[in-house]
Parts: sequence; C-alpha cells; structure tokens
Amino acid sequence: DDVKADTSADSAIRLTFSAAMDRAQTQAAFRITPAVPGTFQWQGTTLSFTPDQRLTPGVRFAISVAGARDVDPDDGLRAARTARAAAVSGSG
Repeated sequence: DDVKADTSADSAIRLTFSAAMDRAQTQAAFRITPAVPGTFQWQGTTLSFTPDQRLTPGVRFAISVAGARDVDPDDGLRAARTARAAAVSGSG
C-alpha cells in the first residue's frame, strides 16, 4: 500500500498505469472508501478522479481498482492495487 499524508482536500486523485487500460472496466472497478461521488477523466494511461465536493480534511481514504484489466486480455496484466491517503487542508 502507498501512504500519502499530504493529499490536498481540493485535489483530484490521479492513478497512472503502466499500460493502456480498459477505461470503462477500470472506472467501474474504482472504489474510494469512504465513498465519495465524483467524475473521471483520462489522459493517456492516467485516470483522474475529481470529487464532486472538497474532501474532508483529516479523513483517511482508501482507493482501489482491483479487477481492472488492461486493453490486451492475453497478457494477464491486472491492476490490483490499493492506496491510502489522508486529506489535508489547503489547495494542491
């Protein structure tokens, strides 16, 4: 698990993959706990999740894309990663 203690409460969450991912499947697999509504945007192999509202400072969030696949189903690549971050006050 990656731990980031300095994630701004105003920041988008960015996940960069080593290969092109099945975008619809990756977005469907995206989980943030506690749950936060938001929108997705892709740029190359980077998925950005922008929360609809400012994240609550001091709350620890877990982000997972377990089960997501890259666009080549024959190579067996799966994104089964979980990261944790705590939102802090301020802008990022």
